[in-house]
Amino acid sequence: MREKSWRVGELARETGLTVRTLHHYDQIGLLTPTGRTSGGHRCYGEDDVRRLHRIVALRGFGFALEDIAELLRAEPDHDPRALIRQQLAVAEERIAQATGLRERLLGALDDLDRLTEPSTAEFLRMTEETNTMNKPLTAEEFTRLLRRREEYAQKLSPEEFAAMAKRRSDAAAAMNPEERERLRDARARIVPRESRSEARADEWVDTARIIRVFDSYFRALDEQWFEPERMRRIFTATAKVVRPSGDSMTGPDTIAAGHAESFTRFTSTQHLLTGHDVTVDGDTATLRANLVAIHIWKDRPADAGMRENTFTAGGVITAELTRTAEGWRIHRIGNRNVWRTGFFGDMTPKRDVGR
Repeated sequence: MREKSWRVGELARETGLTVRTLHHYDQIGLLTPTGRTSGGHRCYGEDDVRRLHRIVALRGFGFALEDIAELLRAEPDHDPRALIRQQLAVAEERIAQATGLRERLLGALDDLDRLTEPSTAEFLRMTEETNTMNKPLTAEEFTRLLRRREEYAQKLSPEEFAAMAKRRSDAAAAMNPEERERLRDARARIVPRESRSEARADEWVDTARIIRVFDSYFRALDEQWFEPERMRRIFTATAKVVRPSGDSMTGPDTIAAGHAESFTRFTSTQHLLTGHDVTVDGDTATLRANLVAIHIWKDRPADAGMRENTFTAGGVITAELTRTAEGWRIHRIGNRNVWRTGFFGDMTPKRDVGR
């Protein structure tokens, strides 16, 4: 019977690990694919899967990768039943801990319902048991948690996803600084150290993608790319652009039409952005940047100087973004003018657009 094999992406999907984790195991010699596909690509075989199970199990017991490598070298041929029994014992211990904590919490609620206060000893016991249950997840457990969240998000419609992101944003906005600090501390306690490094790397990737989407909007203005489809790749379906005057445009199609009309008065423009400050919070993000925008008027006298032919403004751009199934999109963007110079002309829209 032909042995089954898995490409790296297939094994990642089957196990809940990330491709990055499997590549890392390969790079440090902990788990190297031993097979080849008919096309010459490296693949994992059944023995590799058994070795991976052992690695993941030992990680769950708290062993460092260096220690796991030593154990695998010292005992290459092991009986998987012994390891599975150890995993079963750990699982049963966690179930017992959770069951005990549940019973104590129910007892405390019963006491409070009877208008009696649980004893100090009970509070100490509940605190200790809660602390035990709140041990950091392993990297693999954390990866599976993120994968389940991603799978859930993919099942949502764009409207449901936007509503969920808004609820998260509203809840975060309602927190006071102390509550936000406690939430960050709780997340840090649960997230494994290895995954914190991966989370920071993911945040850097998110930040780069957010800035790219943000900057693509201003490039579209300068290139006068006002096709609705392009704006849909930048904005959410209900996005709002708020002009310095307070006028607003809502939705990608309206934003495209509004800018197409406004920019007919300029020969060209140049938007210069700097100082991007990005804050990522799960599936939402905020961005602040400094902007200098130069506009060259159309149909001005040929002998007019630069001051009479241009309108220049400097200010601060703020934006709110949402992670969608297609990537990061701008949900709201506003512009606050700090200074301006040159010939202003008529800067008001010719008609109210989506206000």
